[in-house]
Amino acid sequence: MKTKIKKVLTIAVGWALIMLLFSIYEFSLLGKNGHYPNGAPYDHRVTLWMTPLTAFIGGLFLGAFEVFWLDERLRRRPFGISLLYRVVVYLGLLLFLVGIGVHLYNAGQVGGGLFSAEALLQTKAFISSIYMFIIVFIWSSGLLLVLLFLKISDSFGPGTLQKMLLGRYHQSRIEKRIFMFLDIRSSTAIAEKLGHVQYFKLLNDFFSDITDSILKFQGEIYQYVGDEVVVSWKPSQGADQANCIRCFLDIMKRIATVADRYEASYGLVPGFKAGFHYGEVTTGEVGILKKEIIYTGDVLNTTARIQSKCNELEAHILLSDELHVLLQGEPSIHFKRVGAFALRGRESKIGLYSVDPVG
Repeated sequence: MKTKIKKVLTIAVGWALIMLLFSIYEFSLLGKNGHYPNGAPYDHRVTLWMTPLTAFIGGLFLGAFEVFWLDERLRRRPFGISLLYRVVVYLGLLLFLVGIGVHLYNAGQVGGGLFSAEALLQTKAFISSIYMFIIVFIWSSGLLLVLLFLKISDSFGPGTLQKMLLGRYHQSRIEKRIFMFLDIRSSTAIAEKLGHVQYFKLLNDFFSDITDSILKFQGEIYQYVGDEVVVSWKPSQGADQANCIRCFLDIMKRIATVADRYEASYGLVPGFKAGFHYGEVTTGEVGILKKEIIYTGDVLNTTARIQSKCNELEAHILLSDELHVLLQGEPSIHFKRVGAFALRGRESKIGLYSVDPVG
């Protein structure tokens, strides 16, 4: 929910800032002329604050529509169809929004209330003029720029593009992270049964279905590797109320609620397992033609080894001693020590825990 609200605010604030720049540019052209080229009244003292305010309020409504309704329904659609649908929908909404905004502005300028003949006449003249379509084009371009920024940001992973733009990881740095390696059980057998085309569709559905749980518990999707997704948390976010563990438990609930859909589409419900670990990694920006932020260090290798122990120990979830210490005291999670095990690539044994939800 926090991530979605943040997206809505990003749309509203971003659109408002773009329209503020347009208002300043408009003022540089019209100054204190008092009229638009089509003869409609122009008052810079009103437009300089009314235009960005209208964009902010409209951005809250359109942002909520995009994030809480439209994005969910278009998530599995091809990009071209999704883009075309958005263009048609937002042009219609913007025509309505701009029309309302223009009429409110005219009513305030001429007086006599919303239904005064002069205000209605001014609004009709403005809507039928070429300037109306110029305004709609500018407003829609501003909105699409913000939405495009969010889509590019999502393709890098939430927050990654902003970090790149700010140069936070231009130089490598050491930080502590919680990692979850989650993959589908018996993936080779499932792929052989379904064929590679259907198996790809199953993976796409699975990754789509678990995304909301990852965002809900403040996880950051680091990468997809075949049938595996790697998620990371800052310690303060992942340890808060054991968000990292509750994320996995929420994924289990979500997949259970759509089990019938998987049975109908693929004749099976994918099972999955996850390994968790916590420690220091080196992180930084790499690449020339294709940039990304990567993590390196023994923590990632150890997390992968922990996850591989799930089949052997018949566990859905295993976590390390290091993470268990960080999460101790969380009453909603019951930790059960499984034992200490030697993992490939490590000299010393590592203590592992499984967890069960309470209630």
